[in-house]
Amino acid sequence: SVLQDIENYRLNLFPNPTSNSFTISSKKVINSEFKIIDAQGREVLTGSMNGQEHTIDISKLSNG
Repeated sequence: SVLQDIENYRLNLFPNPTSNSFTISSKKVINSEFKIIDAQGREVLTGSMNGQEHTIDISKLSNG
């Protein structure tokens, strides 16, 4: 069903808020690149995810 498909592709990000790292998780395997963009629209971090869970270290980024 469409509802089940939506549930399978839903992403969870935690903890929120955070200052050191956060995790992206999904019921489905994700093979994709990601970008983190700051409030001014600047790309501040890129990476790739290959699996159901990936932790991203943001401790070296400036606050905000």
